[in-house]
Amino acid sequence: MLKSIKYLTGFILTVLILSCDNKKSEEIIVDQRDQTESVIEIMKIDSVWAGHPVRFSLYSHDESQYIAYYNSNRKNGGGAKKVNR
Repeated sequence: MLKSIKYLTGFILTVLILSCDNKKSEEIIVDQRDQTESVIEIMKIDSVWAGHPVRFSLYSHDESQYIAYYNSNRKNGGGAKKVNR
């Protein structure tokens, strides 16, 4: 069971990282002045490598969130947490 969870987590992180592209795209202007959503919580996850422009990935599904990033040792990192809505 634990092995399949590790496999699934690795697969999800790989998909998230590969979905991040560094291609320049046209500017998109989004007007969100009427939106009422706000940041509820900020939490430190890890120190990250800032030597190259690499995006982070955050994926939310049902009551779970998954994150993929490169840590300060330039290694692929990731995590998951349950979200209380």
